[in-house]
Order: sequence, then C-alpha cells, then structure tokens
Amino acid sequence: MTLSTERRIITVVVIISLTFFLSFALFPVYWMSITSVKPSHEISSTENPLVVLRPTLEHYHKLFTKTRFLYWFKNSVVVSGIATSIVVIVASFGAYSLARLNFRGRKIIGRSVLFSYLIPRIILAIPLFTILGILKLTDTLTGLILSYLTFALPFCTWLLIGYFQSVPTELEESAQIDGCTRVQALFKIVFPLVTQVLSLLVFLHSHSRGTNFFTR
Repeated sequence: MTLSTERRIITVVVIISLTFFLSFALFPVYWMSITSVKPSHEISSTENPLVVLRPTLEHYHKLFTKTRFLYWFKNSVVVSGIATSIVVIVASFGAYSLARLNFRGRKIIGRSVLFSYLIPRIILAIPLFTILGILKLTDTLTGLILSYLTFALPFCTWLLIGYFQSVPTELEESAQIDGCTRVQALFKIVFPLVTQVLSLLVFLHSHSRGTNFFTR
C-alpha cells in the first residue's frame, strides 16, 4: 500500500467520523425545527416522527400573538448584555490588579475572591433577597443584574488571575521601555494575549444568563 493510498484512507475515515459526530450533534436542532412546524396531532404521533407531513406555522403564530415572547426576549438580551459587559470589564481589571500589582492585602483579597466563589449559591439567596428588598430592587431588571454579578464576578476574576500570571512580565517591561505606560501596555500587550479567554467568558456568561429563562 502506497503512502498516498494510506492518506486517502485516513482522509475518508476522518470525513466519515466527522460526518457521524456532526449529524449526532445537529440532530436535536433538526428535531426542534421540524417539531415547531408540526401540527399538534403529529407531535404526539409515532408515525413518521422524522418527517413533517403537514407543516404549519400555528405554533409560531400563537407564540408571537398570544404571548409576550418579544418582551421576554428583550429583557433577557438586556440583562445578559449588561451583566456580561460589567462582569468582563470589572473582572479583567480586578484580576490584572491582583496578578500584577503589589499592594498591601493583595493575597488576602485574592483568597477572598476564591472563597467567595466556593460558597454555595443557595446560602446567599436569602441575604441577597433581603438586601434587594431593602434597596427596593426586587422584581426589577437592575436587581436581577446585580444578583448575577454577585455570583459571576468571583469566578471570572479568579479564572483571569491565572491567565494574567501566565503572561511574561518581560513583555510589559519591554513595552514600558519603548515608552508605553502601564495602561497602554495592558491594552496593547496583555489584553490581546488573553483575548481567547475573554471571548470564552463572554460566551459562557452571556449564554448561561440568556438561556436561564425569559425574564418576564
């Protein structure tokens, strides 16, 4: 068997494997899509479950005309967008400060961030609700955003500390020798090197907050 033949066989095997896993991953999307356009009696029917016999937009019509779906969706987008933006910005600067700057109490604050993340969320539910009640922020989008920040900031900050510590300090020192201030070195050197983890945090936080429920 020649080398080119082996490569072709490997390529075919890889393509078949990827096709199988891709089909497996996309099947739920296909199932939801066809179910959304099936009449009610076809959804509960066992005859041809993978095929739409009589497609209909009845469910979409009910969704947009008999519910406040667009209002709920808008609230979810607003809450997710604002909470994610605040978390990423505050966690980025906070983590950089704890990873790079030397000041009194830095280690204590870093450990406090970790310990606050380890506290079970259910323990904070009643105190958080009490505080929001005192501030008259219950049943408001502002209160919901603040509650999300309470749980997300410690995790994101602790995660970013490790990534900032992995960036060599020599890069910032070289930038400062070339005339950059610490802030300029942060934006021009450090942040571009941690773009991947920042993008991951944006995706994870916005996805988890946006899919929890539609805020009514």
